[in-house]
Amino acid sequence: MYIGLHPVRAGRKDRLARFRSARAAPPGPGRRQPPRFAVVLLLVVVSLARCGTSDSASGTVAALTAPGLRPTAPAGELMDISGSRIAISDFRGRPVILNFWASWCVPCRHEIPSLASVHRKLSPRGLVVLAVSVDEDRSALDRYLRDDRPPFRILADPGRSVASRYGVSGIPVSFLLDSEGRVAERIDGDVDWTDPVVLGAIGVLLAESGNGRRPG
Repeated sequence: MYIGLHPVRAGRKDRLARFRSARAAPPGPGRRQPPRFAVVLLLVVVSLARCGTSDSASGTVAALTAPGLRPTAPAGELMDISGSRIAISDFRGRPVILNFWASWCVPCRHEIPSLASVHRKLSPRGLVVLAVSVDEDRSALDRYLRDDRPPFRILADPGRSVASRYGVSGIPVSFLLDSEGRVAERIDGDVDWTDPVVLGAIGVLLAESGNGRRPG
């Protein structure tokens, strides 16, 4: 028995074939192409929107990894903006917020005030904040810092050598490192560092390092 195509399905198949043929055909003299500047503009908008390519626009701490399961943080050595060479391992014995950002990234700039706040509050108790800029244009970074200089240390990673070791693609991304130099948590997206949940997680790391009570 011969079973032909259902008339509706056959019609859909014909329309699909015509659509593919039309897409494959070069534009004729009467057909307009989209303006090139519109395509460029679209690419710029997508690029800016993807500076924080993470699962959500903002991040928080779900739960710290148990100490025995925490992986050792990748090694990294970078220059800070004053020209001093800094190794992440230099801060072994103290918990570290390792934040990857860029001056052109709006979500990154959005979290800087709260990051500065937690630095001022908890650095006396041993917390270290390292903000690793992935700006390729050093002059752009310098201009931004002239107008708004954070109180914590800024490191430069223009080639993303350290960022790549941490698996960073979109930014901002932050890592909470314990005093043994292990990764306790990764946070994708901009963070409100004054959020009680986030402060509680940092307090756990401070307590593990022997630096007193949890922050309130």
